[in-house]
Order: sequence, then C-alpha cells, then structure tokens
Amino acid sequence: GFADWQPLSQVDVFAALAVSGNTTTAQPGSRQDAVAAMFGAAVGDETGTVRSDPNDLFGARAAPRDVAEDDDGGALFGGGGRAAAAAPDRVARLVLIGSCAPMPVSDFVLEAARQDPSRAWELINKFSFAPAEVLGAERRLALEQRNLARMQRQGAAVLATDLAACNAWQGGLTAARRVRCPSLILCGEFDRMTPAEAAHPLLDALASANSAARLQVLAGSGHTMMEEIPQQLIEALRT
Repeated sequence: GFADWQPLSQVDVFAALAVSGNTTTAQPGSRQDAVAAMFGAAVGDETGTVRSDPNDLFGARAAPRDVAEDDDGGALFGGGGRAAAAAPDRVARLVLIGSCAPMPVSDFVLEAARQDPSRAWELINKFSFAPAEVLGAERRLALEQRNLARMQRQGAAVLATDLAACNAWQGGLTAARRVRCPSLILCGEFDRMTPAEAAHPLLDALASANSAARLQVLAGSGHTMMEEIPQQLIEALRT
C-alpha cells in the first residue's frame, strides 16, 4: 500500500484482464481504456513528481458510468476513491485493493526511502508478498526480483515522495463518508502493509454513508494481489 506506481506497471495486463479476461489491448473509449484511466490516475516520473487527480477519471477517455471498479494501490485513497467522494452520482461502484485510512508509514521506511533507496526497496520486498511457504520459494523470489526491477526503473525520488504523501494524508475517512456507491475493500490474507484489521476504520466510514460496504479477505496473498493471485482478484472484482 505504499505507492501509486506499483499498479501502473501492470495496467497493460491487469486492467485488460479485469475487463475482458483475455485481452491486453485497451482501445480508446473502451471499458479497458476506462479501467486503464483509473490505474493511470497517478503518475510518477524520475524527478519524484507524483500527480494524482480524481478528475482524470472523468476525462475524455472514460465515460462517467464506466468508472465501475477502482484500484487504490494503497495510496492516497486512490484517484477513483476520491472521485467517488467528490462526484458520488458519477461512480457506480468502488473497489479498493489493499487499502486503509489513515495510512502511516514507519519512520525507518521513510528514512530509508530518502537516504538509502536500496534498503527501502529491500524492506518493501520483504513486506509485499505472502510467505514463501505459501507462494513457494522460487515464485516469491521471482516476484521480488520483478518488483525490485520495477522500483529501480521508477527511481528513488518517486518512492520517497509517494511514501511521504501516504504518511501525511489524513483525508481518507472524511472522503469515505461522502461515498454513496456500493463499496468493496479487498485485502490479502497475508498483507503486512495494509492488513485487514487496519482496513476496518475505512470500512466503517464507507458503511456510515452506504450500508452496501463490505470487506473481503483473499486467501493466499500478501499486499500485491494483482501479481500473487490475479485470477482470484479478477473474480472478486466481478462479484
């Protein structure tokens, strides 16, 4: 739940799968493109600039009623989550994946992100995935290696900026109380970043505005559900 950058690397595969289950091409104006727009609501570059704008969800690429599922990636309630609060009549359904509010980040992780990126990457990999006993040692190692390469491509400044923003942001519960659509929080059974018990304040805030709010724990996964259990996650999104 540390950063918006993590889902961005998976837009081409996961967003398309979430919509159709068998395509990796998102055509302009299609539902694939609408989901990709949600994943793309936050963008980081090598300078550390992070842009996350809920209005992006209602741009030319995505028709308002196409905004049906949102992945938060654990950061800042997600562009779609904040859009659901800002424009409740334009969002039909909200799904938050690996989310909690507020979202404190440990001081030692913040310091590592600023001063020792390699250590920060090591810590994130340590806490991102289900245990090797669950995933298998070989698969967990492959996931860690892929995640490390992704973080290195993004650059240290992006990570430090996003972690600091997560730690500082306090508006999640207030925003959740303005959401009017049915809402689902998906948590990994072995998530050590945003464990299910940490999501209950967010669930309560969503439920205070709409009784159709629920939390579902997905077995066999840590925080990175899109990579660890993609098919189970897609099925949960469709229920």
